[in-house]
Amino acid sequence: FVNKAIVLAPLSVVKNWEKEVAKWLGSARLQPLVALGDKDDVSKTIDNFKSGHYRCLLTSYEVFMKYSTQLNGSCDLLILDEGHRLKNLNNKTLQCFAVFSCKRRIILTGTPLQNRLEELYACCEFINPGIFPNLATFRKVFINPITAGLKKNASRDDHSLAADRSKELSKILASFILRRSASILENILPPKHEYFLLLRLTEAQKAAYK
Repeated sequence: FVNKAIVLAPLSVVKNWEKEVAKWLGSARLQPLVALGDKDDVSKTIDNFKSGHYRCLLTSYEVFMKYSTQLNGSCDLLILDEGHRLKNLNNKTLQCFAVFSCKRRIILTGTPLQNRLEELYACCEFINPGIFPNLATFRKVFINPITAGLKKNASRDDHSLAADRSKELSKILASFILRRSASILENILPPKHEYFLLLRLTEAQKAAYK
C-alpha cells in the first residue's frame, strides 16, 4: 500500500504531470502538490505534503536535491520520470538518492536500451541495488560482449557470445522491469492526422536561410 508518493521530473514537464494527473484521475481521486518556485513556497509546500492529507508531490530533480533532507522519509514511493538521467548525475546527487529513505522506487524511461547500457546499469542500481555487483563487472560480463557482437567485423563467436549474454541479461531484467510499447496506447489516443503546409518564403527569408 502506498500512502504518499513523490514524482521527480525534468523542470519542463512537472506542470505536464499535474495536468495528466487531473486528466486521468481527477482532483476528487488525487490532488497533487507542486513544489516549485521560491524557497519559502517550496518549503511550505513540502511541509503541507508531509503533515497534510496530500498523497502526491510533484517536483523537479533540482528542487529535490535542495530539499532532500526535508523530504527524507516523507513518502512510500519515489518515481523518477526520464530516469535515465541518473547516468549523468554527479556523485553528490547520486549519494543523495542513495541515502533517501523510501520503501519503493520506480523509474520511467524509454531510452536506456536504445542508448547506452551504462544508463541501464544506473537505473537498475537505483531501483534494485546490488542486482549487479558493480559497474566494472557489469561492463565485463554484459556491455563489452554485447557491443562487440554488434560491430561490423564481429566474428561468429562474438555474435554467439553477444546473443547468450543478451539473453541472460534480459532474463535478469524481466524480474523487475515492465516493458510497454507504443501499441498499448493505440485504443486510447485519437486518430492520427498529418497535415502538409506549403510555404512561400520572401526574398529576405530566403537570404536568412543561406
